[in-house]
Amino acid sequence: SFCTLLALAPTTMADTFKYGEPVVYSEPSWYQFFESPYYEPKHVAFRGKVRAFVEAELVPHVAEWEERHIENPNGFEMPIRDFLRKAYKAGVFAPQWPEKYGGTPPEGGWDAFMDLIWIDEIGRSQSAGVFSAFTIITMALPLVL
Repeated sequence: SFCTLLALAPTTMADTFKYGEPVVYSEPSWYQFFESPYYEPKHVAFRGKVRAFVEAELVPHVAEWEERHIENPNGFEMPIRDFLRKAYKAGVFAPQWPEKYGGTPPEGGWDAFMDLIWIDEIGRSQSAGVFSAFTIITMALPLVL
């Protein structure tokens, strides 16, 4: 039977790194038990690093930041400098840029799949302001360089 085949199947990278929510389509399929020829252990490690930062430093504060902005749209400033310093120390700020330009590249190097992971995980903050603060560097820095 199919269940017997599953029980006898060899352990794969995806089996080892089950991650995320079990709700159907709530996470990319490679986060669960589905093989991908594109995602490697370095991607899994990077995803874990970014998600840990988002869960610890963004999610607990986003609702307050959004509320304070609604109450006082011209007077509230998100604590952007502190937030970006924490992101830099955590290794998740501008990971696509080399260290010599202030980036924090992940172990194993940056690739297009890292970019997808980074955007997905930062998007979990559910804040356009936070997302913009992180991603503007991808548009602005090439012009400076």
